[in-house]
Amino acid sequence: MDLIEGIVINHIKYQENSKIIYVLTKDNLKSLLVKSSCNFNSKNYSYSQELQKINFSYNESKKNTFDILTSASIIETYKIIKDDYKLLTYAVEMLKLTFQ
Repeated sequence: MDLIEGIVINHIKYQENSKIIYVLTKDNLKSLLVKSSCNFNSKNYSYSQELQKINFSYNESKKNTFDILTSASIIETYKIIKDDYKLLTYAVEMLKLTFQ
């Protein structure tokens, strides 16, 4: 499967140690389950943070549950935005509006 590029615009905690992330791609909004992403030491932790541009692949769910993130790599962390509180506030508000 080809890698898909997108920006993580929201995440919510799911069960004990996982998150559901919402990724805005050029085609649509994709929701993905990221297992073991609540643990700071997990390799999946950084993929589940808001305002990250990632390349990712996933497995489609056979049931009516979430598709599961299988691999990812970070393209851009938007460090300049995250270092400036005012810019970060604007960016988070824009992400919230985009998600709604």
